[in-house]
Amino acid sequence: MNFRLRPSTATDFEFVFRLNRTNMQPYVERMRGWDEEAERRDMEGKFLPEIDRIVIVNGQEAGVFAVDDRPDYLFLPKLSCCRRFRIRDWSPHRSATD
Repeated sequence: MNFRLRPSTATDFEFVFRLNRTNMQPYVERMRGWDEEAERRDMEGKFLPEIDRIVIVNGQEAGVFAVDDRPDYLFLPKLSCCRRFRIRDWSPHRSATD
């Protein structure tokens, strides 16, 4: 599997918004209801091309990742992945034979 990060640009907003909708809409609907326009406005405030990176796997956009490098630690304000690229074996609760 070939994977890399690339800087995001303003044109990546739609990909990041769709990714957020796919991953988060079921949870947001249960909490407060999904309002497409309100969620879009919220994402416009959170999408930061200067720090967001697009994850590329085998030449396809697979997710978004951001790192805020603080003096004493790294903060990951954003980490989201398309479902088809998720690796389930990362769970610490799975055994090698699962």
